[in-house]
Amino acid sequence: MMDECYQIWAQLEQETGTQLYRQTGLLLLGMKENPELKTMQATLSRQGIEHQCLSSEELKQRFPNIQLTRGEVGLLDKFGGVLYADHALRALQVILCSTAGNMPSLGILGSSQPSPNPLLDEVFCHASLGLTFGQGTFIYPARPCQYGRRSLGSALSE
Repeated sequence: MMDECYQIWAQLEQETGTQLYRQTGLLLLGMKENPELKTMQATLSRQGIEHQCLSSEELKQRFPNIQLTRGEVGLLDKFGGVLYADHALRALQVILCSTAGNMPSLGILGSSQPSPNPLLDEVFCHASLGLTFGQGTFIYPARPCQYGRRSLGSALSE
């Protein structure tokens, strides 16, 4: 699923010229026997995601400014990062309004039905978009779009 997310974010970045995701790496710390850390490591391995298990000594060498608890180990996910969620949501709003809610390349088709959930109107406040779930995901304008095709930069500053 995350592979699809990265692809969608990359496509939105390309179409809008705005950085939505920044790959920084993600360092998780915990005791060697920590079940959550073990589960995360197993998941990364199972999915074929590049990562490193770091001993206490390796952590001290690579990250000397981190104060470690005795026996603490690390799990480094090289592809972890930061999603600028506000920019990602705004980019989707602008793209959907400028395409009347249709993005076949992402499997999104528009509909003119009113929103079944007022909470979703809040989430998509400026573009007034909502979601319905069925065999596919449909995104539709609840009210006529107030945006034409324009740069995301000007829409983000609103």
